[in-house]
Amino acid sequence: MPKPPTQVVKINSQGDLVFALTQLLGFRPEESVVIACMNGERQRIGLTLRYNLDWLEDSALVEEDVAPRVRSARPDDIFIAVFSDELPDTGELPHLELVDALGCLLGDLIIDIVLVGRDRWWSYGCDNPSCCSPDGNPIDAASPGATELSAAYAMHGKAVLPSRDAVIASLTYGGDAAAADAIGEQIEDRICSHQLIRRPVRRATMRGLLSRLAAASRDPRNQMSDDDVIEFVALIEDVMVRDEVLVRAGKTRHRERIIAVLSELARRTPFPYDGPLCATLAYVAYADGNGIIANVALDRAFAVDPEYSLAQLTAEALSRQIPPWLARESMRSAAQTLKATRELG
Repeated sequence: MPKPPTQVVKINSQGDLVFALTQLLGFRPEESVVIACMNGERQRIGLTLRYNLDWLEDSALVEEDVAPRVRSARPDDIFIAVFSDELPDTGELPHLELVDALGCLLGDLIIDIVLVGRDRWWSYGCDNPSCCSPDGNPIDAASPGATELSAAYAMHGKAVLPSRDAVIASLTYGGDAAAADAIGEQIEDRICSHQLIRRPVRRATMRGLLSRLAAASRDPRNQMSDDDVIEFVALIEDVMVRDEVLVRAGKTRHRERIIAVLSELARRTPFPYDGPLCATLAYVAYADGNGIIANVALDRAFAVDPEYSLAQLTAEALSRQIPPWLARESMRSAAQTLKATRELG
């Protein structure tokens, strides 16, 4: 099956670029510094980093953490956006000390640093009123670039949430204590019953279940049954069965649907049964380039088991800024291994 063509969206203004950052992150940053690394003549956006503003009040951290991380990505250019509710006062932009520190350490890479407040932006590098009004420049969600970008993300089922807290809420178990106890008992019973079933059968069951849930997720009217939740969570306890999910997620055409399925399962699975599930979601999201979902899912996985190897692997990859394409390569390699073990029975 041929690969789907990559959709390229052109961005022609700082306002559209600020809009693009919220799309890339998946939420509207609050009191944050966002750094977009760009490469090539077309300035394609690659690694995107977000830091809390209050964390960067210590200028030493800019030198010790931010600058090394940015330079390790080897960008040709970087664009920095300071998201803050603190707006310009008498023409002077806020957070100048931080901006100066970033300029000193990364000035050879910076194409612009902008302040973003509400629906407007100001450039730290330009005070020409003919192009950079003292009142700020609008972030126009209806501009051609922003409209095309929104359409591209909507086509892939991706929406921008209002804050990072909203992202966390979107992956939080939604039931009450009584519901958690009830489904927990059923998960434990199902895990016990699976011990009587040969692993190859359980692996085949996982492949079939995942395919069915992924197909059903295309229709928002479909509701995942409690029995499907129980079966999936019980199956994924076995790492060899779990790896069937990773292998299928190695293919681009499957990965978005699998993230949707795993996210719904995360909302339906209580602690402490959510560890392997959330570790799997974290790895697949990381392979898809979605660091925010990966980090939120990792928090849940580590709350269950700080030593779970897949969670540790994903956390290390994120910390060391290992490119997501390497995770996808790992998935393809795992596919060959799993295929061999299937043939051996």
